[in-house]
Amino acid sequence: EKRCLGDEGEERIGAAGRMGDQPEVAGIGAMIKPNRYSILKFCELHPGGAAAACGQIFEGDRLIAVDGVVCKGMTAEEVGPLIRGPVGSTVEIEVLRPGDTKTTTVPVVRQKIINAGPAPPQPAHTKGIRESLQAGAEKLKQAFAKTDIGQRMAGQGGGIQE
Repeated sequence: EKRCLGDEGEERIGAAGRMGDQPEVAGIGAMIKPNRYSILKFCELHPGGAAAACGQIFEGDRLIAVDGVVCKGMTAEEVGPLIRGPVGSTVEIEVLRPGDTKTTTVPVVRQKIINAGPAPPQPAHTKGIRESLQAGAEKLKQAFAKTDIGQRMAGQGGGIQE
């Protein structure tokens, strides 16, 4: 079950905006949350965000360390400030991929996160939606053909246009 931002134990690592004279703070465009064993994992990468753009961090990767600070026993809320920093600065994210025994350290350049809304549907979802719409349209055509108007149109060669 995927929980939304703000649920206990999750942290969206994104932009925090400008406060006073402090430099603009940014993130890597990722959401992390603990699994049932309290191990922090990347559960969502913002499309176009720094984590996704680097091509070396993936959903399901375990977060091991941030800039050399081991994250074991930390909450997502405690890790967030370690990941955030000035726009354009680099943060080193150490991850462990599912099935691997060796960690990978990935340099990620922090960037301002712009909320572009939900990610577009994946092709599998699109195919299912398209098939559902086509089936519904076919049912409507069949139902219309049985109506008085539909039968008159068919008798005049009008039919239903595709």
